Order: sequence, then structure tokens, then C-alpha cells
Amino acid sequence: MIILILLYAALLWGGIIAGDWLPELINPNSGSTDGPAKQMMVAMTALLFVIVSAIPFIPGAEIGLGLLMVMGAQVLFLVYFCMVLALNISYLFGRFVPARATIATFSFFGLKKASELAKQIAPLSKEERLTFLTNKAPRFIIPFLLKHRYLALVVVLNIPGNTLIGGGGGIAFIAGLSGIYSFPAYILTILIAVAPVPLVFYLSSSAF
Repeated sequence: MIILILLYAALLWGGIIAGDWLPELINPNSGSTDGPAKQMMVAMTALLFVIVSAIPFIPGAEIGLGLLMVMGAQVLFLVYFCMVLALNISYLFGRFVPARATIATFSFFGLKKASELAKQIAPLSKEERLTFLTNKAPRFIIPFLLKHRYLALVVVLNIPGNTLIGGGGGIAFIAGLSGIYSFPAYILTILIAVAPVPLVFYLSSSAF
């Protein structure tokens, strides 16, 4: 448990540092940069943004907003696309993590109930997992969240401070790991979930 707490704190601390670090890499006076150099800078920034936002505990939405504040509305659609791509990468990593690796990780940290649950749902299909989890969950809020899991995903991705529960990358990774989200529906959900920050920035910039 001590190792788990220290690891959690390290990931959270690293995420906060990354959130402050990436926007500072961008030169606020990039408008004076020549064409090819500016394009290269934007491309490298986009690549870094995708990579760090796909990592759990990285505040991807905050980084995206920071990039918009520094580079302006000209990168609005690029930031949106990069965030969508990052969350899909995280989901696919979670989706294809071997069940034995998940079980072994839970066992290593002494999370016996989680390890046993992972063993039980590993051979089940998506529908069977939903039925199993709904039947096992306390009869209060969890069955409702499972039934409306796509809406719940949109909400949790837009909760301020969600870095504490893994950030966008961590939430997307768990969504893939759970096996209860179909990929086409997940993509549509992410397209909607990522939209609020760029939309608010666009409306704010248009108002001025």
C-alpha cells in the first residue's frame, strides 16, 4: 500500500509538472517565426501534446487550454484533434492489455478483490461483463452509471481536477481496460467530451 501511495503521488506530481512545462515550450512571439520553422514547432508541439495527454495523471485539458492561450485560435482544431487522438490511444492501450498483466498488477499491490474481479470478468464478453458488474455492484449509483456509462464518461472527463483520478489519459485507459465500451461508440463519446474546452475558447475569442 505504501508503494502504491508513493507511485500515485509521483504520477500526480509528474502530471502537474508536465502540465506546466509543455505550454512554456512554446514561444509566445511565434508569429515572428518564419514559415517552415513555425510549422515544425507546431508539429513538434502537437506530437508532444498527444504523447503526454495519453499518459495517466497528465492534465491534458489544462495543457490544451494553455496551448490555446499561447498560440491562439489558429490551433483550435489541432488541439481538439490531438486530444481526441490521445484519448483514443489511451483507450486502445487499455483495451489490449493482457488480462494476466492486470491481474498480476493488482496482486502485486495487494488489491485482492480487484485481482479476483479481474479474473472473473477476463473471459466474459462486453454484454456479460455489464451484466456481471451490474449484479455485483451495490444497488445504488453504480448500476445507474453502468447503464449510462457513455454519459458518465463525458461527465467525468470534464470534471475540473480529474487529474486526481487519473486525468483524461487514465480515465480513457480504464475505459479500454474495462471492456464495456465499444470502440465506435467510444470514439463518438470522446468527440463530444473533448469539445467543451475548445468550444468555450472559440466563443470567448469570438466575443472579443
